[in-house]
Amino acid sequence: MDLLNEVAAAFGGRSRPLVVCGVNGRSCTGKDDALWFAGKDWRALSHRDWTAHPEAIHFLTPEAFRYYLPSILALSIETPEEWLWPADSLLMALDRSPAPEYWDEFILTRLLGLGDSEYAVLEKWLLFIAEHASYSHSIDRAFDTVGLLRRHAKQPYAAVSQ
Repeated sequence: MDLLNEVAAAFGGRSRPLVVCGVNGRSCTGKDDALWFAGKDWRALSHRDWTAHPEAIHFLTPEAFRYYLPSILALSIETPEEWLWPADSLLMALDRSPAPEYWDEFILTRLLGLGDSEYAVLEKWLLFIAEHASYSHSIDRAFDTVGLLRRHAKQPYAAVSQ
């Protein structure tokens, strides 16, 4: 199975979120990029959509982030030579301390708790990016972080953040 099909298979069971925008109890305004994604299928998104709404990744609810994450993975696999802002933001989020107690809310609420197959695809994506694209963040640290997330996925939020 090729990597694009693996992304679709791993994330295919996720439901489209009802609420797409909101961080730390803050509601989104009509100007927020994340609102544009409401009701959209992750499979139908394009590179241009993410480029037109670059800040969305930071304001998507955890459920929306997890739903739209495979579009970021798939688009950066399809055209690895084209820099994609949300892929860079994802790498930045994963380029973390190896000590989970230093992780912020973004990584704890959006990337902790993915399914095992989703983590496996995320690791394969990182290996693909390392070979085919050039991003400024540490792929090695990102890979290590995914491994830590995978191990901690079954622990409650409070146990990891303390």
